[in-house]
Amino acid sequence: MNVLEIVESYGGGVRTQVDQINQYLGGKVKLTTVVSSKRGAKNIPSDYLIIDEMSNPMNPLKLIRSLLKLRKIIRKNKIEVIHFHSTLAGVFAVLLRSLFCVKIPFVYTPHAYFSEGLEPGTKKKICLFVERLIIKTAQVVVHVSRDEEGYAYENGLINGVKKSRVVLNGVRDPKYIREYKDNGVLNILNVARATHQKNPRLFIEIAKKMIESMPEIQFKFIFAGDGKLLESSRKMVEDNGLSDSIDFCGYSSNVSDLYKQADVFLSTSLYEGLPYSVVEAMSFKLPLILSDVVGHQSLIDKNGFLFDINQSASISMKKRVMNLKNSKRYIEFSMASYRKFQKDFDVAEKMNEIFNIYKGVNKEL
Repeated sequence: MNVLEIVESYGGGVRTQVDQINQYLGGKVKLTTVVSSKRGAKNIPSDYLIIDEMSNPMNPLKLIRSLLKLRKIIRKNKIEVIHFHSTLAGVFAVLLRSLFCVKIPFVYTPHAYFSEGLEPGTKKKICLFVERLIIKTAQVVVHVSRDEEGYAYENGLINGVKKSRVVLNGVRDPKYIREYKDNGVLNILNVARATHQKNPRLFIEIAKKMIESMPEIQFKFIFAGDGKLLESSRKMVEDNGLSDSIDFCGYSSNVSDLYKQADVFLSTSLYEGLPYSVVEAMSFKLPLILSDVVGHQSLIDKNGFLFDINQSASISMKKRVMNLKNSKRYIEFSMASYRKFQKDFDVAEKMNEIFNIYKGVNKEL
């Protein structure tokens, strides 16, 4: 079976899943992967094809050029299934189907619907309309969490159960042995791109409030990841005189060491599909503090807590953080994270589920 992966934004969780598909399914299907090198993409594998014009859809000439290149790849490689990742790639699915009459099966993974992060209004209505077109074009929509699938049903993106599949994001088990340590410092980590969706400003605001309200605890906050808000976030930290306590370290090639050094994982995202970074944190037995948004809600199961992004300075936040300084409670949260990881997020199992989806849609058309 010849499968084409199309990725416009090759970064974050999208990159992780596409690389996993190539790693785990490369021996089962013949894969061709097309990405754009724009939008901060780094270290693209040499066997991936690059079409940078995909990142300029508002330029009619580049849009047509990218569509023609994709059609050529589809014909040359005798593609039987196409998997589109994220919203913009989904738009290419609609255009390939409507303008070039590409009839082969389409699989679509939104990796968090773009409309999730929009306030009610005209812009969100337009975005939902586009997302409905994408979903109508696809044979199967792969949601990476029950939360994400629930959002799709609630907003009328999907009607009926046949089209939707839930395949949770998975990672390898690092087999890390975590022990409670009270060395006087509470290390709080986030691994994310410094973008609007990941909300680095709130990360800084929470850090500032914790440092000010709990002087008896020495905090160290680490935000690992690059992105267009990286420099402005660093400036905000400096302007608030917090450089000794908050480090926006940028991209890390050895993120495993950061998980090992951390005590708690904090995510301030405005919306998610199902973040790989949180799953990785669970695999390293970290307690979780997550914003109460789609994509996070199903990850909390006696292993941490959710917080309202509009009430991040609440007394309950302080009490819960103080709770993590209790060795018994910390170990309970830590082991609950790992149990949930083992139960739900085995990467080999998740890749096999995607393989079965490819086989299923290939038989249907």
